[in-house]
Amino acid sequence: MKAYCLQEVGEETRPVIESLKEQGFKIVHYEGQEYFDAAIALDENRFQEIVNHSMNVDINGMYKKDVAIATAIDTLSGQRVTFVSAHVPGFNFANMNPEEIADGDLYCQAIAKKLSEIAQGTIQVIGADMNANPEKLKQRFEIFSNKGFQLHRTNACTNVNPNEPEYQERELDFVFTKMPKSSFWQKIKSIFRSTIRFEASLGKVNPIDFDETKNCSDHLPVFVETTSRIKMSKVRQFWNITGRLLALCCTCTKAKSTGAVPKFS
Repeated sequence: MKAYCLQEVGEETRPVIESLKEQGFKIVHYEGQEYFDAAIALDENRFQEIVNHSMNVDINGMYKKDVAIATAIDTLSGQRVTFVSAHVPGFNFANMNPEEIADGDLYCQAIAKKLSEIAQGTIQVIGADMNANPEKLKQRFEIFSNKGFQLHRTNACTNVNPNEPEYQERELDFVFTKMPKSSFWQKIKSIFRSTIRFEASLGKVNPIDFDETKNCSDHLPVFVETTSRIKMSKVRQFWNITGRLLALCCTCTKAKSTGAVPKFS
């Protein structure tokens, strides 16, 4: 879909952000402060009507943590898509402080609540540094899985220093996707016209040479490929089958009148 979910950005003067702008990407992030953590880059040739829903999440009155959220219309399919880029507050794995863990869970709950308000009926994509993995913090991931999100993961550390024990335990970066449920009228419409379905699958993680001047963070990129597939309408399926049968009848009739034997492959 030509979209990027970025974390640990800092500011729009970062070389990677300026490069994306030059390539025609719109950068979406929380605009209520000079420095921001999360951002979304959307190709404006592919996406239109981009709306910024980014917010700052209050963490128990102690501090605030931003999250980038954007809705846009995919010009290829005409479908509305909601993107989220999130960097969940971290914690010390050595002592597993319950209060620090709760801060991250609160952040994820705020995102889930926001999506329930603005993203109904849209394709939803979350790219997040979760600062944990499902085996370590099951309840954190269930905040999204219980809402119908599918988890895509590498099952390997996504930090540029993957052999460090702390990063191996966290795994760090994940992608969640959720496809909209078809309403009654959408199901009716599918009888008369073709629809486009989206299927997400985990892409290969390619190691990169870390350059702090060009990368937003010290993490490897995680790719999820979204494939558009046209589901033929019931009416079109009927006429295609009918057309084939008529062509077959005509071929057989012609063969009978000429004495030829039709061959089919």
